[in-house]
Amino acid sequence: MATRVIKGAHFGNVKSLTNADTKKLLQTTSDRPLAPTDVSATSNGKKGNETRITLMCTIYVSEANMPKNENGKNNYTEKIKFNISYSVDNDDKVTIYVGRNNKFIPSDTFYAYVVPIGFSPKDMPGLNNSFTTVEVINWDEDPEGSRGTTTTVQRPS
Repeated sequence: MATRVIKGAHFGNVKSLTNADTKKLLQTTSDRPLAPTDVSATSNGKKGNETRITLMCTIYVSEANMPKNENGKNNYTEKIKFNISYSVDNDDKVTIYVGRNNKFIPSDTFYAYVVPIGFSPKDMPGLNNSFTTVEVINWDEDPEGSRGTTTTVQRPS
C-alpha cells in the first residue's frame, strides 16, 4: 500500500500504544474523521536544544479503515502505525497531522488508539523553544474533512 501524502513536513511514523480496545458508536454515519481527544502536551522543563515535548492523543479510526488480518477480517488486536507531519503556524504554535495509509471511509463505528508523539522544537524550523500551543489534526485528504483539537503545552513550574 502506498504511503498517503499528508499536509506539512513529514516527521516520522509512530506506532500506537494501544490496540482497538475502545469502541465508539455514533447515532449516524460520519463522513469525516473524528477529532482527536485526550490531547496533552508536556514539556520536560529543560531549555534550548534540550527541550523535549511529549504529546499524547487519542485518534479514532473508522471500522472500515481498521487493519486487516491474513483472512481479510478486521484485526482489533494489532497496534497500528500512523504517519506524522507538522507545520509551524508561527513561532508559538505547531500543528501536528496524524494520518493513515488509507483513505478515510465513512462509518458509524470507530476505534480509539492512543498515539504518543515526542519531539523537540529544534526539530521544527521556525518554532521557538518556549512555544505554547499544539494543534493535533486527524488528517483526511480533504482539508474540509480534517478535524483538530488544540491544547496548551504544560511546563513544570
